[in-house]
Amino acid sequence: MWIPRAARGPKARASSICGPASRTSRSAAQRGMSFTCFVPGHPIVPAAAFQQASEDRWCVDLHAETPINDLAAFVSTPLEPGTALSCFIACAPFEATSWHYLGAISNECPSCLFKLRYVWSARDAMPTHVQFGVQLVRQEAPQAPPPAEK
Repeated sequence: MWIPRAARGPKARASSICGPASRTSRSAAQRGMSFTCFVPGHPIVPAAAFQQASEDRWCVDLHAETPINDLAAFVSTPLEPGTALSCFIACAPFEATSWHYLGAISNECPSCLFKLRYVWSARDAMPTHVQFGVQLVRQEAPQAPPPAEK
């Protein structure tokens, strides 16, 4: 059965780089962020299931009975102009060094399917429990193309 750990209650939350949710932390949905993720074949995990770890970071624990090979993420309402969500993944023991950058989603590219089997090393077993995190980042202004040569 697939249940995001954050939805099971605050005591079920594992410690991680995201840290325990504080009493004052707000879910991403409460902050007006509208992004979701899902493992193909499992229900969508809404922004409300993510716990805020800092001013610009949110994370959620994901569990499956079979290895989690793929993960999709998307924004369901536009982000503020000039911002994007950097996406990260970690597997147990959820230490600072176990986080891997996956890519980013933005208004220009509002969804992505991440192939997680390429993230873990060959000696790692495919995890059935992962933490997925997003961080709101400012995008650099697109640079003007160089002038045409004469």
